[in-house]
Amino acid sequence: MGIRTIQRSLFSALMLMVALPLFFVAGPLTVEGQQEISGVMEERLLAFAKVHLEIAEIRDDLHQDLARYHEVDGRTRVRQAADARIEDAMEAHGVEASEYEEFITAVSFDAELASAFEEALARAREGAGEA
Repeated sequence: MGIRTIQRSLFSALMLMVALPLFFVAGPLTVEGQQEISGVMEERLLAFAKVHLEIAEIRDDLHQDLARYHEVDGRTRVRQAADARIEDAMEAHGVEASEYEEFITAVSFDAELASAFEEALARAREGAGEA
């Protein structure tokens, strides 16, 4: 199985996670239904973007905190605290760890998805700046 096939499969899986539940609830798609799916996909992209930015911040903090500790116990506590913060961030945005990992993998293989994700990251940064 080639990279392109894996990429398409992951992107398709993401789209199915969003679109399939709506199909069973809403029936055949109208223009409004397609816009609704597009809106839901945008919301999911934004949720992934917010989680991604929070994880980046947590990892930056982790590296700074790890530099302060040389003993194993201290470093372990710091890592556990960072892991807990990551779990909290994911939970706050309704993102499962496995779902996030699959999404990030798909982004690395799909230029179109990567572009949409970059736009979502920009919106998430703008939103964080307003808060």
